[in-house]
Amino acid sequence: MNIYQYWKNRFPSLNRKKQQKHKNKQKKPYIMIFCALCTIAYASSYAGTDTRLDGDDIVSGALPIGFDFNYYGKNYNKFYVSTNGLLQFENPTTSYSNYCLPALNNTLYVFWDDLRTNVAGKTTGTIKYETQGEAPERKLIVQWTNQYFYGSNLPMGTFQAILYEGSNQIKYQYRSLNDERSKGKEATIGIQGMRPSNVQIGCNKADTIKPEQAILFTPNGDLTDYSKDENAEYEFIDISGLTPPAPKPAARYSNQPPAWSWQKIDTLNTWEIEIQDASGNSVHKEVLNNINQFIFNDGLQNGKSYRARVRGSINNGGTWEPWSVRSGTTTIDTTKPDIELNKFNRVNENAVRISYTSSDNLSGIASVHLQIANNPDFNQPLVDKDINVQANSVQIDNMPSTGALYARLSAIDKAGNSSGYTQAAAIVLTPPVLISPVTQTKVKTAQLKVQGTAESGSKVQLYLNNQAIGQPAVVDAQGYFNQDVQLNKEGSYRLHAVGQNDYGHSEPSAAVSFDFALPTPTGIITTPCDNQTLAAPVDIQVDAADELGIEKVELLVDDKRFATLTERPYQAHWPLTMQDNGSHKLTAKVTNTSGKTVTSTRTVKVKIEPPAPPPTPYTGKITAISPAVSYGPQPVTITGQALYRADNTAAASVPLKLVLNVKGFERKIAVATDENGYFSYTFTPQESDLGTYQVGIIHPDEKIVTHQGSFAINRIAFNLQGYQLKAPRTITTPIQINATASTGTKKLRWVLAPENQPDGVLPQGINIQTEAVDIAPGQSRTTTIKFTADNNAAEKGSLYLVAFAEDSGDLIRGKLQINYQLGQPMPDLYASPSYIQTGLQQNTSTTANVSVGNKGLAKAENVQIELVDKQGNPAPSWVFIASDKNIDAIAVDEKVPVQIMAQPDNSIADGIYNFIIRVSTGGKLSGTIPVSISVTQSGQGIAQFDVADIYTATLDAQGQPIKGVKGATIKLQNDGVLTEQYTLNTDKDGIASLSKLPAGIYRYRVSAPNHIDASGRIVIQPDSTTNQHIFLEYQTVNVEFNVTETTIKDVYDINVNASFNTQVPAPVILLEPLSINLGGMQVGEEKTGQITVSNYGLVQADNVSLNLPKTDSRFKYEFFGEVPSVLKPKEKVVISYKVTALDPKQKASAQTGTNTFASLLRAAPADDEEDCTSYEASYQETHQSECPSGDISKGSSSGRFYQYSGKKCSTKNTSWGWAGGGSLGGGGGSFGSSGAGSPAAMPITPGCTPDAPCGAGGAGSGSR
Repeated sequence: MNIYQYWKNRFPSLNRKKQQKHKNKQKKPYIMIFCALCTIAYASSYAGTDTRLDGDDIVSGALPIGFDFNYYGKNYNKFYVSTNGLLQFENPTTSYSNYCLPALNNTLYVFWDDLRTNVAGKTTGTIKYETQGEAPERKLIVQWTNQYFYGSNLPMGTFQAILYEGSNQIKYQYRSLNDERSKGKEATIGIQGMRPSNVQIGCNKADTIKPEQAILFTPNGDLTDYSKDENAEYEFIDISGLTPPAPKPAARYSNQPPAWSWQKIDTLNTWEIEIQDASGNSVHKEVLNNINQFIFNDGLQNGKSYRARVRGSINNGGTWEPWSVRSGTTTIDTTKPDIELNKFNRVNENAVRISYTSSDNLSGIASVHLQIANNPDFNQPLVDKDINVQANSVQIDNMPSTGALYARLSAIDKAGNSSGYTQAAAIVLTPPVLISPVTQTKVKTAQLKVQGTAESGSKVQLYLNNQAIGQPAVVDAQGYFNQDVQLNKEGSYRLHAVGQNDYGHSEPSAAVSFDFALPTPTGIITTPCDNQTLAAPVDIQVDAADELGIEKVELLVDDKRFATLTERPYQAHWPLTMQDNGSHKLTAKVTNTSGKTVTSTRTVKVKIEPPAPPPTPYTGKITAISPAVSYGPQPVTITGQALYRADNTAAASVPLKLVLNVKGFERKIAVATDENGYFSYTFTPQESDLGTYQVGIIHPDEKIVTHQGSFAINRIAFNLQGYQLKAPRTITTPIQINATASTGTKKLRWVLAPENQPDGVLPQGINIQTEAVDIAPGQSRTTTIKFTADNNAAEKGSLYLVAFAEDSGDLIRGKLQINYQLGQPMPDLYASPSYIQTGLQQNTSTTANVSVGNKGLAKAENVQIELVDKQGNPAPSWVFIASDKNIDAIAVDEKVPVQIMAQPDNSIADGIYNFIIRVSTGGKLSGTIPVSISVTQSGQGIAQFDVADIYTATLDAQGQPIKGVKGATIKLQNDGVLTEQYTLNTDKDGIASLSKLPAGIYRYRVSAPNHIDASGRIVIQPDSTTNQHIFLEYQTVNVEFNVTETTIKDVYDINVNASFNTQVPAPVILLEPLSINLGGMQVGEEKTGQITVSNYGLVQADNVSLNLPKTDSRFKYEFFGEVPSVLKPKEKVVISYKVTALDPKQKASAQTGTNTFASLLRAAPADDEEDCTSYEASYQETHQSECPSGDISKGSSSGRFYQYSGKKCSTKNTSWGWAGGGSLGGGGGSFGSSGAGSPAAMPITPGCTPDAPCGAGGAGSGSR
């Protein structure tokens, strides 16, 4: 003992730093499979390889590890094991006396103590090993089972060591430790490599380990040291062979107490069983003798489920080996199953079918038994057998074809419980079979013939949609039956039959489904075709057919009955005349004998031409056209002769009609031959003439024109003739002019030449560059002129450019005047308006706006806005700039709004406060804007009007400037208080003012003789003057018209006459004719003519635009020619038109209104809308011009294509005025009101006002 104690004290435990706990690696799928295999091995009492170490102080080895294992940096594939709890890799020892680490090199100290495997009179312990798994994750298990302490011979317990491939980890697991010494009180536990490398868990220390503990050693990266985890996952892998397999239940389901049996192991002499419920709770535990079965009598409880496990002991219960895995579940079922016979019927003469349902809520149905007999006692069954449990239906063949049959069923569940037999079911008759009709057939007659088969001598009852119909039919000796069924209405039906005899009724037959629908006739109009144009009478032909026969065919023309046909062929003659010209709808309504109908429609156009006139005695012939191409100014001379048709000799001094056709538009010119039979006509192109003209010459009575030659007017139209240019010096500025060529041109270019300048000299310092362009016929292209001026160029000047083209040589094709103004590229800021004047009362607020614009030649950058008083100090807080004070940039010709807001309270005294808006650019002052704000308690202000017209700023008869419109009447009305009304008149200068007006918003209306009223709104600010400039359009044109009935009954012609003043300083544009009558036109008829746009005034019209009607459902409109954007004084432009009648008789309701002829035609309201119907399509031009006063005058004029018809249209004369800015009709109303009640708001004229946009004048095409 002294030496033993010496070595114990010689190597005390070393203090080591706490190592990081081992982290379990994620399990891979194949590891999980492997562990499942481990469980299977464990559950099957798997035994490892026995080292056959039997006794004390013995070593076995070298034994195979099964893979390379790296321990402290060195690979091993073999090991040694001793009875004293050591696992060594080299230099094995039988040493039984333990001491603290470091001790033996390259050794695993699983439990180093003086142990033995055998004790007299006791079961011998074992030491076994096993390599499990697959590479690269195998493991070696070495297990010491039921070891004993030497000397005391007391049981020590069971433990094991596991070596892991790949990770090189080591795990110790301690399953059973039988006393305090077994927990390490006199043992060494740990690992050691070469001295002094070791990890010690305990040395001669009580409670170092405990039962079901695992210790894991994990190497570091270079395998020079290990960390330990004394609380690693415990998962004992028993290889002793003493773990029994799972016990087997007597049955999965049972109606007896649950019972189990298991396989005995010879080494074990005592058994213990534990029974658990379905939740895993232990319900019974009992130690048994050396037996291998057990019945749990207390477990006979319906619905309860149990599982059991067992374990054995080698020493009569002194110690226990591991539990087996749990058995499979056994469930107690003492309830009988349910079974029901649902249907027993014949399938055919020799087969029957049984349908049933069976169920058992717990164990399930194990078997179903069937009996069939020909009597209800079943004493001699014809069928007595088990049938398919899952089918729920079974067919039995080879059964008697006649007589009664009986069937019954019983069921047994999987626990052995029986349901007993069901009540017997009987069949006494075979179900009938329906032969006709066949299912899914289509029945077309109301009388349905039914045929089928059934047992002879029986009767058959038919059911239609589950309702019995008629009396039962008798089945003949051959087994057939027949019956007629009347179908009352169309639809879907379901038919089945039931047989009956003295014994009872059969099952229903298989159902037959069918649809009953009477046939629909077919019918189509074969002549005429759809959308056909008819030029002569025609036979309307209809192709009609039906299975049951055609009763009649009705023909309708425009929804009115035309003929009724009852026999083939179905056709009727339609006599047509010119009166029928137009669109018609033909309808054929076909009815069959069952009353079903079908309709066919066709739309046709009737165009009956008048008879051709007799040939004329002579006709014309073109002999020459020169030149073939005119570029606009050049006239074209057309020569020819008249020839008698009889002998082709010249016809002297006879009239001819010269026809010029361009794009389908004809121009007819009367000419006459001379004494030699020749004629010559010179065509002078107008501004609107362009394109290729086909030329023909005919007798005045001829209708057909044959083209005998052509000429082209190749005109180039430019969108600009003048250009105002502001340009910086030394920087090239592009000028873009759009050119349109009627018949195309080559190398069109602009030229700046001295001879085209007024003084014959080119301006100094100006450079012009252009590029030639080609233009396809009828297309447009942009020509670019690059303008550059150097520092020697004059500040202002004009250039005169002309356009040439390759195909026209030296002929000038266009002219352009460029008025330029030069300067350095600097910004030039200005304010609009140039000042702000406003007023308000205390405790109110107001805003005022001004725009800062840039009229310079460069962008103004870093613009800052500041509000200061007259001394330059910041403005007080009650007045401030509400918009952005810092403006990044203002581009050339851009305007930026600036808004100030005033909010004086009671502390601000009455008075006029003056401020300045300072505008700076780049930190330098660019200008100021005066601001005047009146603060007052009175709340009254001043309104001042100045009224101008086209004469303002011109000279009167005495040579004095005209300052405004004298004697204009101005009416004011407060928007908020309608009774607050004022009237004032302008003085000789066109000025009118009104003081002491309460602050607020007012409507105004200004009128003067021969002028168009103007209206709008103004805002009156307290203690300030509001100036309002008014421009009144001058009424330059008056129109009168009268209505007369034409030779066509109830069709009217309107004669419109215009009178106008040409000596006015404004454009006076008139469209002529003012009205074009389309009445009496037939389908396909064409009407051609010209609309002339004339400027009778003294001033050029700018931005001229002509709006022409669009094609609609009644008429097709085509126009040839263009109106230039600028119309000079006394200039005229001709636009050719062609109107084709599409459906001129289309119904249209009359419409009233101040701006239509239709409203003026009504004599009195009519109950019948057709008493006065109208159609109008307007054409309208708009233009503007700049007055001497700087005002822009806007004007328009219009005319109408029209068609009026009816019995009650008025023929009274009417007149109205067309002003420079007005359109057809008038407006307005009187100021104020009469009678009781509050006054109405003053009407606003339809001009440019806050209430209404600028009136466009005229009306669109369409019915009115």
